[in-house]
Amino acid sequence: MTGYPSDRIYEEVAFIAFHFHWPHDDIMAMDHRERQKWVEEISRINRKTFTHIFFSDLIVTCMTIFLIDIFIIPEIYATLSEDLRC
Repeated sequence: MTGYPSDRIYEEVAFIAFHFHWPHDDIMAMDHRERQKWVEEISRINRKTFTHIFFSDLIVTCMTIFLIDIFIIPEIYATLSEDLRC
């Protein structure tokens, strides 16, 4: 029977410690299944947060483009001389 790969244990411990700031000894005291559950939960939180941030940024970008199209471009167009207008 082979043991759990040590590089995988380091990955799990680093991942949990990075996100939750739990002490190394506390994380190492967990069995593999418990660490895996925390890794999955942190990953779920990260996906949810990233999706929320991504769509929030997308909405802001779209609104900015809309406002530029509605307010700024017409003002710039109005300042152009007749020969430069389309």
